[in-house]
Amino acid sequence: MKKIYLLLILINLITINTVFSQGSSCATSTAFCAGGSALTFPNSTGTTTETGIDYECLITQPNPAWFYMQIGTAGTINFQINQESNVGTPIDVDYILWGPFSASSCGSADLNPASSVSCSYSAAAVENFTILNAVVGDIYVVLLTNYSGQAGNITVTQTNAGQVGAGATDCNILCPLSLANQVICPGGQAILTATIAAATSYQWSSSLTGPIAGNTQSITVTQPATYTVIVNKPGCVANATASATVSFSSPPPINPPVNLIQCNNIPVFDLNTAVTNIFTGTGLNPSNYEIFFHTTDTGAQNIDNSIPNPSFYTGPVGGATIYMSVTDNGPTSSGCISVFTFTIDFVSCNATPNPPPNLTLCESILGSGS
Repeated sequence: MKKIYLLLILINLITINTVFSQGSSCATSTAFCAGGSALTFPNSTGTTTETGIDYECLITQPNPAWFYMQIGTAGTINFQINQESNVGTPIDVDYILWGPFSASSCGSADLNPASSVSCSYSAAAVENFTILNAVVGDIYVVLLTNYSGQAGNITVTQTNAGQVGAGATDCNILCPLSLANQVICPGGQAILTATIAAATSYQWSSSLTGPIAGNTQSITVTQPATYTVIVNKPGCVANATASATVSFSSPPPINPPVNLIQCNNIPVFDLNTAVTNIFTGTGLNPSNYEIFFHTTDTGAQNIDNSIPNPSFYTGPVGGATIYMSVTDNGPTSSGCISVFTFTIDFVSCNATPNPPPNLTLCESILGSGS
């Protein structure tokens, strides 16, 4: 069964119609995956045998080519390997398969009779193998040889692809593709970068606007949406796809600031009293937030031209709207600026027999009989 898994991986490489550069040693082995159609790649000539490894049935290991693969779908994997010269003449192909491993493994400590799954040193130009009960995540190492040394091609085919109970290899090991989710500030931007570089094509799209023009590894976006990229690059999985979500940072769930009302004969406000209880009962740590007061929304958004002495602010005649900027500087914060508003206003204390409940200073004056 392990043998079949390796072949399946090789088959996927062929399915992608990619010419692979085989590893000349275990340390430089090439990843491959299995697919439902034949995978063909050049055989090796002129490569030398790696010493210090027990090759079990392979009495000689001429012109070796090294590969590794990882199981992506559990089950049984059947595959067939055949080798022929450039003029189509069948030539001997031999192999050995080791595993399973938790990571790509090399050297005599890993590649030995205890980990050998299957091995053939026959004169046949066609070999058939099976990996039974393949487990997701397991990795196998395979060595293919070219006994005659003739230049040609090796073809690998998974013979049970798509059947009930059939396993499969993980093609993500061929140029892994991923995008990272991002949280941005309102008005900010995110740069999304595909992890596969130097591809022949990048096709981007947005769940909000559809296809995005261009053929670049990175894009810059400003709107919340799910963004998807489809990448094609020789040697990688065809039409590799990844998606990421870009979202706006949410304002901190604080209590709203209170409006301030002041007696018109004392036109000074302590703006800090409007925000005294904004963190009460929220579970937020006030020390993680920085607060400034502004006379304009633009100033608050940019933390520009803040009110210099908020505890002794002389409000304009007729009152005003105050813009409060709140920046989350906590260890897990986005550093975004949120803007909240409250108003300041004046009343004539002598003419107000029943002052509103938030007339903090006026209540004190009226209560004292002033």
